[in-house]
Amino acid sequence: MKKISKILNKIFNDKTFLQDLSKDCENITQIQYIMGQILSYYISTRDNKIYSYKNLRKLIWRPFIPKNLKNNESNSEALTRNIIYEGFVTHSFNGYFLRKILKNGLGSRKNHDEKLEAELNKLEQDLGTSKFLKQQTNDSTEIYYTSPGANSIFYATNQSPERLFEGPLNQGSTPLPVVVGESKFNYYMRVIRKKIENVTDPKKKQSILENARNVITKLCSYPPQITLIPIFSKKYTLNANLATVKNKTLTLKEYLEREADGNMQDWAISTFFSDCLGANNPNNCSNLVSTGVKVPAKALQFIGVPDSFDLAQILAKNKGFLRGEKFDLHTLEKVVDSTDKEKTDETKTINPIIKKSDNLLPLTLYSTKANNNTTNNSTQSIFNELNTISR
Repeated sequence: MKKISKILNKIFNDKTFLQDLSKDCENITQIQYIMGQILSYYISTRDNKIYSYKNLRKLIWRPFIPKNLKNNESNSEALTRNIIYEGFVTHSFNGYFLRKILKNGLGSRKNHDEKLEAELNKLEQDLGTSKFLKQQTNDSTEIYYTSPGANSIFYATNQSPERLFEGPLNQGSTPLPVVVGESKFNYYMRVIRKKIENVTDPKKKQSILENARNVITKLCSYPPQITLIPIFSKKYTLNANLATVKNKTLTLKEYLEREADGNMQDWAISTFFSDCLGANNPNNCSNLVSTGVKVPAKALQFIGVPDSFDLAQILAKNKGFLRGEKFDLHTLEKVVDSTDKEKTDETKTINPIIKKSDNLLPLTLYSTKANNNTTNNSTQSIFNELNTISR
């Protein structure tokens, strides 16, 4: 039986799949939802095959048929086993932290990056903090998780960590237009320059820019990751607290039994998967946190996905926008401003990898000339480790 992560890494990072998927969707929400259904399909059925987008689209809208029936199991019994008893919850995170998690697992204090923490603190002092994230403690021993589905894709593809993108990089309802083909690194450095254009002290401005460049290089250079965490294990017991109210009263097993209310089979098949796109759903595990529990790396599976900036670039190209043209990051509508001559950070706005080809997918993993060598080498090393642990 192939690992689910091995199959989905091939599907979700396949150029043809992403092109076909994006042409079938009008916005990022639709992409997130369909990818979520594909994740649910493979967890439910344990299908070992890799399909084209066209065939996957047919499979995810039909009743799921398990491919791993045991003895005299019914389809419903096998689905319940795959979804719950041998199933997963998911944790999504910025790919920058993958190396530490591969080494230390989830819930370890060793995953805390003190240097990045100091850089983020300074950036918040200079550019402001998010008023919506006061309850978050940035504690690496906390594991935020959700039941699989569109919610998993939503948390991964949306900008992470929220502390950065809802704080110092937040632009409100009028974001700076994105240039078609622009790297994520260059875009957010333009955002920083815009935010500090009224800073008159040259040394202060340079200090903010240098610190922002360090943070953005780290947090805008790696593809987001979804971690599959086994629900049941002999090595750990997840607890289940609402992310907003950490009462530490239930284990995840107790939480599932309470929600199923004596009918685990029907609940697992009809309700367990989470498709509420960031909202709380009291009927499943849409927004829970486990504290004080370590999950070893060997128990985990990792799935890399494109982030919302990548997806926005793909959709913009599908609309026929040309390189160098601009579009709104929220509405994906073209922005026409002949007087706009903003300079980008480092060299050019165009991603050098994209410049060499007409591929739709702008891999923000390979961003600017300034940080190409360091990023590519460290990323390749991480992927080598990931391939080893996924075999």
